Amino acid sequence: PRTFTMNNPWSDNKFVPKQALAPTPKLYDELVGDSMESLAKASLAQIHPIAASAIVHDNGCGTGAGSAAVMDRVSTSKVEITIKGSDINEKALEIYKSRALINNWPAEVFKMASENLTFADDTFTHSISNALLFVLPNDGIDALKEMYRTLMSGGTMIVNSWAYVPNIEPLQTAAKVTRPPGSPLPRQGMGKWSSPEFLQQVVEKGGFRKDKITLTKAEVYC
Repeated sequence: PRTFTMNNPWSDNKFVPKQALAPTPKLYDELVGDSMESLAKASLAQIHPIAASAIVHDNGCGTGAGSAAVMDRVSTSKVEITIKGSDINEKALEIYKSRALINNWPAEVFKMASENLTFADDTFTHSISNALLFVLPNDGIDALKEMYRTLMSGGTMIVNSWAYVPNIEPLQTAAKVTRPPGSPLPRQGMGKWSSPEFLQQVVEKGGFRKDKITLTKAEVYC
């Protein structure tokens, strides 16, 4: 069976190093620190302020980095919004629910795949997919089509990818010398996502018009 863990691609390979820690959402949060939230904040900074009565979809919400960034963005303006977070990972959604309760987020969570959303057409004023596309099959195009379908006319969608990830090369080098021959390299194929043209092409294939797409680059330190 194919397996999926947070920020890790689909894989048919069942090899697990003997001393590997279980790839749980809790461990993932410990490893990435505040980098996912910082990425979401940098992305949200590129759009107009979120207005009152906005309905925000945190697509592939994980443990809530995108929603936390959304709430940080609206906290100073005191606007009332609604957030709907969706993900396929039940353990991640449990952490999300806990964070939402503790921080009093106006949020609901839903277990569903980004490529097969059950939300109605034209549901959201905003759709944010934080560090999501590059971990999905088919470069996330199927998920983008669903985002397009569920976004209201005139709504705003935010997707992002890393322009440069300095730790990938040493990780892959270590994998080559420590794993059995034929094992897939961690984050293999990530290089294409450093191209803004590739990201734009993917978004266009998802149904968004080229003249409606704005590409920006921001610095995020992890």
